[in-house]
Amino acid sequence: MNWHRHLEAILKQEPETWLDYQAGARLHRPPVRKGTSPFHLSHVAFWFRALAYFFYLAGKISPKETLTAGNKRSVRFLALALSRNQMEALSGTLDALRSREQSVLAIAKHKRLRNPADRKRYQPLRYSLMDILRASQGFVHFGRSLSGSLRSRNPAAGPALLPEVAKVYLYLAYFYRIIRKTEPECVITSNDHSAMNRCMLAVARQLGVKTAYLQHASVSPAFPALTFDFAFLDGPIAAETYRQCEENRPPGLEGLSAPCIIYSGQKKHLSGRAAPDSETIGIAINKLDRIEPVASLISLIASEGKDVSLRWHPRQSRRDVATLKKTLGGRQKVHFSDPASESVDSFLGKLKYLIAGNSSIHLEAAIKGITPFYYEFSATDKPDYYGYVRQGLAVQASSEAELIALLTSPRPPELDPEAVRQYSATFATEWEGREGELVAECLLSAGATRSKRIPNEFKASQASDY
Repeated sequence: MNWHRHLEAILKQEPETWLDYQAGARLHRPPVRKGTSPFHLSHVAFWFRALAYFFYLAGKISPKETLTAGNKRSVRFLALALSRNQMEALSGTLDALRSREQSVLAIAKHKRLRNPADRKRYQPLRYSLMDILRASQGFVHFGRSLSGSLRSRNPAAGPALLPEVAKVYLYLAYFYRIIRKTEPECVITSNDHSAMNRCMLAVARQLGVKTAYLQHASVSPAFPALTFDFAFLDGPIAAETYRQCEENRPPGLEGLSAPCIIYSGQKKHLSGRAAPDSETIGIAINKLDRIEPVASLISLIASEGKDVSLRWHPRQSRRDVATLKKTLGGRQKVHFSDPASESVDSFLGKLKYLIAGNSSIHLEAAIKGITPFYYEFSATDKPDYYGYVRQGLAVQASSEAELIALLTSPRPPELDPEAVRQYSATFATEWEGREGELVAECLLSAGATRSKRIPNEFKASQASDY
């Protein structure tokens, strides 16, 4: 079967707006204005967007193609990581597979390979001329119908998404070449909703290659359904959340077999428990948090004689950071944790308690043995988004006064280990910190859920029960 027929078969199962899941979700949003200008409906608009797409393709040509592991043609495992978080989630498993003398090709974006360790573990993603030609062929054959589909689903916003959604043709062409060249037994990813990851999985399914997913962050009911052969979830909460995602699957994959699920714990590397004698209180904020309540709470805690360490989100605006430093920088009890220079692990390792709103950092704090407090710095229409309070992992405080009372109580709330294990099954077990080994053992075992080498407590329900 040639490239065109493979591409046609893939798009029949998963149309472009399912492969680019995030763009597809945006099509469901209400239009920003009523009606559509004639320009949006014209042939001229289509060709302008087509031209933008071909310019994009031309800029992606690289003189070097991605190498295979050890310069061999075939590998046993092919992995993809597109962000730092995804790389951290995969690192333990990739190292464990390689330590067992398994051939692994791990691919990442060139800009993510910042240090020698990354460059040793991953090879940069580079497109070949053949990838560009195949992507161009895909657009020529399917671009018109894609444009019409985008327009019909959202007349105002849809047509403008054409150059973005059409990138799936390039991603599919790239993985079609790489998978056919390396002939892996299994492809591994730690993201199930980004377009490039989903394209790798779609090509793997089309070519009869097994697929494995390693959860790398907290999940929500807005995620796509699990369409993998193996799903290594952090714990029971993730599995329950994914059950709510079953409707989020393309019609072409409705008959796909349910995944084999294993609870393999949180996979980011965290170096043991926090310092037992620490009295520092950590506050983690994100872009949605209002700065004034943050500064007010920090000032109040510092006035109680307690050390405070403030960490902002990597994408926090420079304006917010400058305001916080100007407002709080003169206080002796206030310290700053810059995500550009200090890891989450290092930040959490210095704390006794953590305060944050809707953020998955609550789970990372709990795994470090730190009691997390859920406190909203801004009004939200989705309180306790990840369910940490509802499941007993985090303690909720609704006001500054309540929070101070909890922090200064002679009997402050303690962490519930069982609540933590609902989110990370390996917590306080012999496998904590060895999650990568656990995943590797499963991948190397025929019939992963039946492997005698895997402790029973990590074997989830059989696939048919999912």
